[in-house]
Amino acid sequence: MKRTNICQLVLCFVLAALLGGCAAPKKQDVRILWPPPPAESKLEWLGIYSSELDLPRTGFQQSIDKLTGSLGEQNFISPFDIVSTASGRVYVSDIHLRNVRIYDFAAGKVTDLTTGTTFKTPTGMTLDKAENLYVTDAGHGKVMVFSPDGKYLRSFGDPENIQKPVNIVINDKLQRIFVADSLQHKIFVFDLQLNSLYSIGTPGSGEGELHVPQGMAFDSEDNLYVADYLNARVSVFTAEGKFVRMFGTRGDQIYNFEGPRDLAFDSEGNLHIVDARKGLLLTYSPQGQLLMTTGGGPEPLHPLSFGAPKGIYIDADDRIFIADQLNRRFSVFQFLSKKQLEKHPITEADLQRLMEFINQPAK
Repeated sequence: MKRTNICQLVLCFVLAALLGGCAAPKKQDVRILWPPPPAESKLEWLGIYSSELDLPRTGFQQSIDKLTGSLGEQNFISPFDIVSTASGRVYVSDIHLRNVRIYDFAAGKVTDLTTGTTFKTPTGMTLDKAENLYVTDAGHGKVMVFSPDGKYLRSFGDPENIQKPVNIVINDKLQRIFVADSLQHKIFVFDLQLNSLYSIGTPGSGEGELHVPQGMAFDSEDNLYVADYLNARVSVFTAEGKFVRMFGTRGDQIYNFEGPRDLAFDSEGNLHIVDARKGLLLTYSPQGQLLMTTGGGPEPLHPLSFGAPKGIYIDADDRIFIADQLNRRFSVFQFLSKKQLEKHPITEADLQRLMEFINQPAK
């Protein structure tokens, strides 16, 4: 695997510093692309969101909010995981708020999923085909399920199978639910009727063993990829639990892992992994080659940086959502797939405006 060009890393911090010194650029003014020219750009930065004030709002909405005083900041404390619906709602679990925040981009509002003390430690989340929300609660040792309108439906899990669930993924084709348990160092598998079926992995550091498993994702062949956090690697299993392979080693090089927390595949089969300890998003090709790294360093004024990214979600349009715990926000990028580039090609004018923006004097 190739190391990321050091010039690109330097340029990343230059660009981040410029962005931190002024208001976030309007999309029609400049497209923030990564990697920058002359490399082939794979990502486009769309925005960062830490409160209701960051949501796009019409002039009418702003006027109503001023009159009613209804616009609240709704700040995060410790965002952990993130998922997004087709209708424009973004769910962000916050372990210290003990709730799930809902960013409704269509309505321009932020609300909480529940009131009271429903959650103890909400961590991982996923959606089923009906957009019911599944939330793992590591404190209660259960998985809680909510309807699209936020109504509590049911919960499942008991000490005989799961004790500290930290993440969850649903494979609709196989009609199975996979729950990562960081205390037992296993993945527990249920059917859609919530019957316990089997477990994947055993505690340890050898082949097929896990040490504090976190996020999970399936490739196009239904192989299960697990962010094996304290083993600093990614472990791969079949859906039935047979060990396939593992990759990644601990270290301080750009291609090493220190604490992989979550992962997701885009429409072209690239694997995107967030490493909380390194503050990086690492992107691998379907062939396993490291294509690029994004971020690096807990700088809250730098929109392209990450402090401690804990959760990642990629929607059907290849938008990448990343929950950044240390910076108390989430970031949104667009993966520039061939399909996306056909819709919104990168023009020479886009590249020229980007380079002019990068090279402008810092304020």
